[in-house]
Amino acid sequence: MCAKTIMAFILFSIFSSFSSLFCSNTESQLLFSLTSEGKIRMGVINTSKRSLHFEVVDNNSTVMYETSVKAGSNYFKLIDFSKLADGNYEVHLNGLTNDLKRKFAIVKGRISIVVNKNEEDNIEKPNFTIISNDAIVIEYNNSAGLIVRMHIEKNSEEIYSDENSSGHKFIKKYSLKNLPKGKYEIKLFVGDKTFTYPVEIKT
Repeated sequence: MCAKTIMAFILFSIFSSFSSLFCSNTESQLLFSLTSEGKIRMGVINTSKRSLHFEVVDNNSTVMYETSVKAGSNYFKLIDFSKLADGNYEVHLNGLTNDLKRKFAIVKGRISIVVNKNEEDNIEKPNFTIISNDAIVIEYNNSAGLIVRMHIEKNSEEIYSDENSSGHKFIKKYSLKNLPKGKYEIKLFVGDKTFTYPVEIKT
């Protein structure tokens, strides 16, 4: 079954309404996460009125990758940095009042995102609730008002997405009953954080 057909089967509905759910997020964002294959998913949501400069640098400030993102546009790319030399790297998004930075490390070809322990302890985590294997309810207290994106993936292939929802409360219900049997991953992307919930459809 093709991805478009599967997507057409998935029905979702908002079962709780909050006025803040529909508030637009005015902050530009740097999205940065790892896929299950160890590749880096990079993204820039540029809501500013100026072009932003996106780059990846090593410990010596040597630019390993760079691009510009036009005002009011988005940029998404999946990149395999596993061939880079072992070491520490930084991702920079320049051109804002406060430039955004993210860090990652490569050890023996394996990539890991570097997160400050204190920051990790304070991360808001979503609740995933399965309802009789027919639907999943996702709740996230988005206190920072970041853009929230939800993906349903099978074998690392995206078959459905609900993107660019923002507000201070995210509560949605997604139907799973028409998905073919198999193992899936429900992923919630919030800023540069990724939360993954495995789901197996047996019938």
